[in-house]
Amino acid sequence: MVKFNTVSNCVRSGIFVEEGAKYNQVVGNFVASNPIAINLYAYDVDLTSYNSIIANTCTANTRGIRVGARATKSTEHNFLFGNTLTETGPQSALDAQVSGLENYFSQNLLLNNADDIGSTSAVFFNSPALNSPSIPVVSYSRQKV
Repeated sequence: MVKFNTVSNCVRSGIFVEEGAKYNQVVGNFVASNPIAINLYAYDVDLTSYNSIIANTCTANTRGIRVGARATKSTEHNFLFGNTLTETGPQSALDAQVSGLENYFSQNLLLNNADDIGSTSAVFFNSPALNSPSIPVVSYSRQKV
């Protein structure tokens, strides 16, 4: 479980769930100013799957949340719920690439992004962009260590 962290100014991804990772939970993190905020990806090992990305705040990243894999691999059955993505650009806030199956997105708040949704193989339970922040908010305190 990756919970209640502040992650900023990383070289590649703020939070990376990769290479066959299963049943992980990424909850209530603040992710800012990264090339990719949260990245679920399979490159060498197949089936990065059954992970939950819940109630994270992603702001001012080049790309928001990416779910994908290289052509011969797959990222499947992940659940992305109640995340807030703002000021993402120039790439999209949500990017579910073609090499994926049944990645579910629900009640994610998308505001002031260059592009809200990029390439998508995703399944949306509701409109991907909401007008009001009616999503759950997980509180955390930002403490410097």
